[in-house]
Amino acid sequence: MASLTAIAQAFPESRERCVAILSEQLARFAGRDDCLNALLINDLCTLAAVEAAPLMEQAFAAEAVELPIVGDWEDVQIELGLLQRRLTPRPNYLGYSLPEPGESAPTLRKPAAGKTKKIQRKQQAKSCRRNRKKK
Repeated sequence: MASLTAIAQAFPESRERCVAILSEQLARFAGRDDCLNALLINDLCTLAAVEAAPLMEQAFAAEAVELPIVGDWEDVQIELGLLQRRLTPRPNYLGYSLPEPGESAPTLRKPAAGKTKKIQRKQQAKSCRRNRKKK
């Protein structure tokens, strides 16, 4: 898949054929792994294959696409330029909240100062035990 995408990007005259091959593979979405379908859709998006949008929509409707890889159908439509922005709230693909476009990413808190020293001491002790010569 990546090779076809690279060929289409390097040789624009071959784009149509590469998109056709990727689309043929995606057409078999029912018998394929959801991850593979998502990767095919990702490559079609990279090539801005708007002509394959109806096929992509069918794969999403059949729930045959791994969402954390490529997002949902609205994300793909935005990527292809078919939508300007989301019409529904962004789903939680990975089990934690994702920032909306334009929002800053959440920051992670540093552990308390006392805890970091305790953690360092534990790591040092563990390292010493591991590196001790056995008699």
